[in-house]
Amino acid sequence: MEDDKDAGLNEKLDNDYDAFVLALTLAITAESDEKYAKVVPMLELLRRNFDEATIERAKKESIERVKELDALR
Repeated sequence: MEDDKDAGLNEKLDNDYDAFVLALTLAITAESDEKYAKVVPMLELLRRNFDEATIERAKKESIERVKELDALR
């Protein structure tokens, strides 16, 4: 699964925020509805830990990661 590696699955996750950003990135880059559906429960669970401002910051960070990944391709 090279695409999963590209999306950051090999990074060390130090906290829930990092896990949330990674899950958002995986959701955005999911190549199928099935892969997207696997990420949604993680997003919903992790989302409960954050206020709206933090969620928005995580979304922006995730979008930046996707842009970086696209630039590498």
